Amino acid sequence: MSKMPNRVIIVVIALVALVAALVFFSSNRTESQFESGTPEWVVQQYLVAMFEGDTDSAISHISESSPCNVTHLDRAWVDRNASIDLVEVSTTDSTARVEVDVEFGNADLFSTPYVESHIYRLERVDSEWLITGVPWPVYDCGEITK
Repeated sequence: MSKMPNRVIIVVIALVALVAALVFFSSNRTESQFESGTPEWVVQQYLVAMFEGDTDSAISHISESSPCNVTHLDRAWVDRNASIDLVEVSTTDSTARVEVDVEFGNADLFSTPYVESHIYRLERVDSEWLITGVPWPVYDCGEITK
């Protein structure tokens, strides 16, 4: 009796196990821990709240100078399978800029994910960093620009 079919089965099982491991590790990303109170931490807390549908918490990270209110955040659509990576943070004494990449479509091992870049601008109010403007995943807060 030939040992060839046994080897084929072993190779197929090994390949299936390898693909399963790749899918498992690519879908189980960890959440970065930033120092509390930093601009990147504020953006992270805002995004975590938005992804969890907790817009009441999310609005607490937005400045009163923003045209957005909690109703605007309630209408925002969030792809819960998206992943977010911090790209760059720059700060002055009173302002900050946090750039993130949002990756969509990473569930399929064989597809190319779509990546969007988003920039959050923050201002220091008292001793707290708050997001200004219209922060993603919100695209419109009823603001009219010319």
